[in-house]
Amino acid sequence: PPPPPSSSSSPSSKSNSWMSGSGHVGVDRGNPHLYTARAGLFDVDYLGHMNNAAYLTHGELARWEMCVANGIMDQFLQHRIAPVVTSAVVRYRREVKPLFRKFQINTTILSITPQSLLLRQDFRHYKNNNKKDDKLRTQLLIQNTLVDTKTGSIVNPIEFLVDTCAADPTVIDQLIIQQEENNYHDDDGSNTKTTIPTIEEEEMEKYLRLEASLRQSAQMDDERLRQQQQQQQQQQQ
Repeated sequence: PPPPPSSSSSPSSKSNSWMSGSGHVGVDRGNPHLYTARAGLFDVDYLGHMNNAAYLTHGELARWEMCVANGIMDQFLQHRIAPVVTSAVVRYRREVKPLFRKFQINTTILSITPQSLLLRQDFRHYKNNNKKDDKLRTQLLIQNTLVDTKTGSIVNPIEFLVDTCAADPTVIDQLIIQQEENNYHDDDGSNTKTTIPTIEEEEMEKYLRLEASLRQSAQMDDERLRQQQQQQQQQQQ
């Protein structure tokens, strides 16, 4: 039998990245990952629609499937790195129903900091009377931190994606958020203000801003669909 290949001839972790051919699916905002499933017996509650907890379960399955599709999972396993959810925001807009209804989830990374990643997941019905139903059903915002399971330390996701996964730096640069320290000033610009918002107040403020942002994006999506329907009706006439 031929001798086993030497370590120098084996592909590096970089050459193994994105090996599936799906490229930056889910990482590039313009190329979201598509997950499809059906509302099963353990997803639907007595009201006949998908239970609120099932959205989080399918959201997690969609994120794992995305990591397999773009090759990140291989690097997770090779380097013993695990994504850990540190925050989740859900906004339920419309039902996924009835039982066995097929639906889809579009997953993409919204932003990256040296400490975490923020992912956006949109739920929609997959089909409606043989026509695409694009109305948003539920929106998820998931914050993930990457943890080195060998040491328990936090892994910089920017360095992980670029250096380990060989992601295109120009794609990652578009996702990076530059974090700045919060400075509190008086009206005259002097930095003498002593009243600093509590952590709870800051969290509530951020949540309300996030809720308003999701509401606005959903309204814009509804308006886009309404205009498309009007254009289709005009073309048919």
